[in-house]
Formats: sequence, structure tokens, C-alpha cells
Amino acid sequence: MRRTLSLIIISLCLSLAQAQLCLSELEKGLSPEDLAKTATGLEAAQYLKQAVDLLEPALPQRNALPSWFAIDSTNPTYDLTSWLAERDLFSSDWQADNLSPEVWQEMLSRFRSWYDLPGLAISDDLSREGIVQSLSDIISAVVPGLKPVALVASSSANGNHVAFWAVIRNDSIFPRLIVYRPADTPVDLSEGTKAALPLLETCAMKLSNYIFAQEDVAKNLFLSNHNGQMYIVAASPKAISGYKEIASGTEADVLTFRSPETDGLSNYAAVFAGNRVGPTTLVRLLPRVRTNMNPKQVIDFVLGL
Repeated sequence: MRRTLSLIIISLCLSLAQAQLCLSELEKGLSPEDLAKTATGLEAAQYLKQAVDLLEPALPQRNALPSWFAIDSTNPTYDLTSWLAERDLFSSDWQADNLSPEVWQEMLSRFRSWYDLPGLAISDDLSREGIVQSLSDIISAVVPGLKPVALVASSSANGNHVAFWAVIRNDSIFPRLIVYRPADTPVDLSEGTKAALPLLETCAMKLSNYIFAQEDVAKNLFLSNHNGQMYIVAASPKAISGYKEIASGTEADVLTFRSPETDGLSNYAAVFAGNRVGPTTLVRLLPRVRTNMNPKQVIDFVLGL
């Protein structure tokens, strides 16, 4: 009986923790008094973008600005609102100074539709606390179904340092490779990816699966598979519109942030196009890769980009 009660308590604690995913990040800097205040439309839009950035880093635009989008490019809200509209997260009835339940529910419905969560009950509380709690609820419902994979490449010159690292997101509404600028402080790879994975995670993107290889092998996993045709489709902090084609032969420098294309970027999303060479080439590389995934999983992930 005592053991059963302990298991129930542990289960409840885990459920509570799960229900609070990213809540502290979304509430950061807000006092209880701040949280109790009603959110404006601008604040709700800012919280929504923050939630998307945590759940879907470097998410490319999904469509052009709709014809009804009427916010002028000189408006201080333009960058934020156009970003949301290009990802189908905006409402034509949105107003910066106030927020109606209908507008907020529409924006939330668009967000959760990405992950097929029609039955998820969302509060109509328009306080700042209610807004961030609703976003936390969506994140918490989505995260268990995500399967991001870390790609960590060790330097050819020093096997204990990162040459480049990325997260493969084939579980996303926009499959992509999210490449991050290497840390200013060297990351110790003497124990594999143990020290690297926490540095790539967010509260909404936990990493357990990984591919770890030397720099040349990691590059070839992608460039050989797609004959080297690479595009940048999103970036931070500099936003890009549409996509940017990477000149043939410069892909390796782009992956390692040694190219002018990556100046000023902390991360970017890449996709690959062109004629695939097939899984045979990848199979030849697998013996030189360390991973906790089986060979079919690795091939499926790489071919899925």
C-alpha cells in the first residue's frame, strides 16, 4: 500500500512538472502583480512568438503575407506581426492595444493545429498569466511526441572540440536541419555528446537521440546525400525572406560558420534539395558514426530532410 501511494505521488509530481513546461521561461521577469494584469494584443503576440521559438527554433515562413494583412512596414509591430502572419498564426482582427477572447482563441487554434491537438482545452483567461499558461499547455502536449536528433561533429584538428552542431527536426511541420554557431568556450567531447546535448536543448526541445561523428563524416551525411545542394530557409537574429541558395562548394563553410553567409547569425535552418544519391552512400558512412539509434533510424532521419 505504501509503495502504491509513493508511486501515485511520483506520478502526480511528474504530471505537474509536465504541465508546466516552459512556464518559467515565458513568465521570466514578471512579478505576480505583472502576471495578474490583462494582456494586450501586442503582449499576446510576443508571448506566442516566444513559445514558437522555444518549440520550433528557426522556423521558416510557411506562406506569403495574406492579402488582408494591413500593417504598414513602418509600424513598430510590423516585424512581429508579419512574422506571425507568414506562419499562419495571425488574426485579421488583431489589435495591438487590446485583446479579445475571439482573436486569442483563433491564434491559439492556428498554433495547436500544427500538431493535431483539436481536443486540447485552452483557457479563455486573458491575463498575462492565463496567456502564458495556455501556451505552456500546448507546449506540454506537443513535446512528448517530438523526436529531435542532435548532430554533433568533432573538429578534425581537435577531436575534443565541436566543429559544428545541429538538431535534425523531421518531427516538425517544416522538416529542417537547425545549425547553431559553435560556442565561444570549447565544449569537451571526450565523453561523446554528454556535454554538448544540454547546450542545444530548450525547455521544449529535449535531446536524447544523437549522431556523433568527425567533421568530414558528419558533413558527408548530408552533402553526399543531396549532391551538395543546400538552402538556408530561416535564420536568427537576422530574418530572411523566402530562401537563400548556398553556392556549390561553400556548404562546408556554411555548416561551420566560416562563410560570409553566416555573419551575424546565431543559428539558421537549412534544407537540402536535388538528386538524392540513395541510402547506399549513407550506409558506407555509418560505421564511422557513433549513435544511440539503429542504422535504419539514422538513414530515415537524414533522408527525411
